[in-house]
Amino acid sequence: MSKSYNKNLSLSSPIVKLFNNLLDKFISIAPYLPLSFLKFISFISTSLLLSESIILSDLASIIAPLKDIALSSAEKYISRSLNNLGYDFHHFYFKFIQSLMSNFNIKHPDNKVIISLDHMYVEDRFTILMFTLRVGKTSIPLWFNEFNYHDSEAYLFPIFKEAIKTCHDLVKLNNPNAKIEFLADRWFGNHIKILDYINILGDTYNFRTKGSLLVLDMDKKEKHNIWKNINKLDSYIYKSKFYPHSLITRNRFETNIVISPSFNHKEPLYLLTNGDMSSAVKDYMKRFSIEFTFKNQKTNGHFLEETQIKDLYAFGNLYVCLCFAQSLLTILGIDYSKNSNCYKKIKIRTTKKVKGKRIRIYSYFHIGLLIIKFVMNSIHYEYQLFKRLILYDV
Repeated sequence: MSKSYNKNLSLSSPIVKLFNNLLDKFISIAPYLPLSFLKFISFISTSLLLSESIILSDLASIIAPLKDIALSSAEKYISRSLNNLGYDFHHFYFKFIQSLMSNFNIKHPDNKVIISLDHMYVEDRFTILMFTLRVGKTSIPLWFNEFNYHDSEAYLFPIFKEAIKTCHDLVKLNNPNAKIEFLADRWFGNHIKILDYINILGDTYNFRTKGSLLVLDMDKKEKHNIWKNINKLDSYIYKSKFYPHSLITRNRFETNIVISPSFNHKEPLYLLTNGDMSSAVKDYMKRFSIEFTFKNQKTNGHFLEETQIKDLYAFGNLYVCLCFAQSLLTILGIDYSKNSNCYKKIKIRTTKKVKGKRIRIYSYFHIGLLIIKFVMNSIHYEYQLFKRLILYDV
């Protein structure tokens, strides 16, 4: 990490401008929150954008010159703020996302919005339940919560119900006709309640399940319906097989089943959906956008797994700040891709041709990082980052 920014800062320096732009934006989002809290969010977001690190000493090395305090004082300032019981980080992130989604317009003619959900583990210390909004091939955190490692609450229906309803309402905020599809990998626990609740909301689910799932199916030898594992159902080698209106588990929950060959796994894909079976496999593959989110937070971005924080409350607040930074960088990268002519002097080659097909070289997240680095290292460049925050669908 470059330490060239650790110097006396003038009011016109790019870092100070970045901080002031974020503070102005955050005040406009939640003017009723304490100014001390909004300033801290702006300080920590600035440091996360610049440091590409989650280590407190790295973050303090940027905050210290901004506040004109000693490095040790900056570390104490971060620690006190993350442990401040009067600061509601999650509430502010919700207001931030609500502000973005109030201006989010769906681009695709099918009006479809993809939301992926999954757990992520930070070593053997914390569990994160994450719901992300797919934008292009990447995604931004839409709803999340942190738990101690393998805390049972992270897998219970009430927390999923809260998250699903929140995501549903956020998407419908500016797009009442949106067709929301929830995607998830092989599930665990009582997932029937989750599928049923998505049904009730009028949304679509497309969940991969395990081969041991019980299905009521007509047995050719027995000549009547019997319970069998889903991996015992007939399937094709080169195409998907559909089982509409199937009954699964002893609860006899009705759903559609799609069994598709998978050349990357030993067993086929077993998908449960209440949507179009013919597009289920293609739609399910969009779930991997959440993996890019996790990767950007860990080994491909801020190295979340290296955090030295052990307390859940402080970690949760720092994680909220990381999601701020990740969302800001992704929004910046998307904005550049759509409005590159507005970014004078910044020239980033974002795509290249391979066998006649144009592919993207950098993710939106990394385009945002490149822009930040360019602006921070430019003496004469006057572009005001984050003066506006618009999330485009791409």
